[in-house]
Amino acid sequence: MKKMSSTMLSELLKSALILCSENKLRVHSLTFNGNTSNCSAVNKLGAQIFSSNYKDIKYYFSYISDGKEHIVKVILDLCHMLKLARNALASYKEIESPEDIIK
Repeated sequence: MKKMSSTMLSELLKSALILCSENKLRVHSLTFNGNTSNCSAVNKLGAQIFSSNYKDIKYYFSYISDGKEHIVKVILDLCHMLKLARNALASYKEIESPEDIIK
């Protein structure tokens, strides 16, 4: 099965947001799982989901439609993110955090 690239996904998202705006629909947020291509797609739109420095995280992006700037917040699905953490811990058995080893 072929996967959609983050570049293609970001262009589709941008097109969908512009079409929504042109038809008087306001999109306030996008919610999705933490898949790498999803995060890369919103990063290409201007968000910064993951960063080693907390202050660099930007959980939203903006786009222009009808001469107006629109802000869209990015929400990672909490249940799916917990599942990813659980699966990573099951696979690696130990994960090193800045404070200690997580087992």
